[in-house]
Amino acid sequence: MKTLLLLLLSAVSVKASVLECKSLINSDMVGGATVATVLKNKELITKDEKVVSYVTETAPEMFSVEVYIPSLDLRIYGEGPIHLNESLNATAWARDLLVDVVCKKIK
Repeated sequence: MKTLLLLLLSAVSVKASVLECKSLINSDMVGGATVATVLKNKELITKDEKVVSYVTETAPEMFSVEVYIPSLDLRIYGEGPIHLNESLNATAWARDLLVDVVCKKIK
């Protein structure tokens, strides 16, 4: 019984994908991370006073990028598949602000 439980716990914690993500404001990088996703877990990309961003693998090969811009009290999302060497972007712009979060699958 203990062996079965350990196998189930191990299967849940298997890393599904490795993504290289970066957060840019007006084309300047403000943060980023290389994350190994776990299905349905929200992974932090950037936590900065200007932007907070996360990526989640919602289903195998399907991802959601979430971006929060505190100064505008604005949330944006990008959703879709990411295949090897492809990327998913979530972008917002205002009069003097361009926020772009890009995640590229590297493994």
